[in-house]
Amino acid sequence: MIKKVWTRLKGMQAGPLIRLAFLLLLHPYRIRPTIQSSKETMALCDQRYGNTHHKTNRANAFRHAYWNYKMAKNCLKTVKNAQKAAKWAQKVTDLYENVSVNETLERAMDLHNNKIGIDLFLTDFEQKEDIIVKKLVELAQNAEKLHDLASLNSLEGKMVYLEEDLV
Repeated sequence: MIKKVWTRLKGMQAGPLIRLAFLLLLHPYRIRPTIQSSKETMALCDQRYGNTHHKTNRANAFRHAYWNYKMAKNCLKTVKNAQKAAKWAQKVTDLYENVSVNETLERAMDLHNNKIGIDLFLTDFEQKEDIIVKKLVELAQNAEKLHDLASLNSLEGKMVYLEEDLV
């Protein structure tokens, strides 16, 4: 476990990583729900998709949207305001995308799918978890393949992916 974390940290950019750490230290009461949402997201994605959600496919699109939804939902218990919870999730995940070393199109895909989760949270945060998962699964199944950055504007409200699922 520690080796995995260390390997991941070595591949990250220092400046955004420091900003992410600083953000977490400024809001220590949000650290636990943030980490918990990450664990819950990975567990659900591992269960549903195995290792395939680590690629740039529909499973990955689901993971990013669910992670953002889940982080906002878990932080809502602490901040007691849906807008603040959504803003927190977006800040953390945007910084995470800046920390990660990704190609431009992959980063754009991740940010786009993150927004899907935030938007779903803001409209349906009182909904039961299984209904949210079902909605996100459906959105992932109907995701559009992203070919270039210019096409992102026409895909608002739809999940996107880069590579076909190999099933």
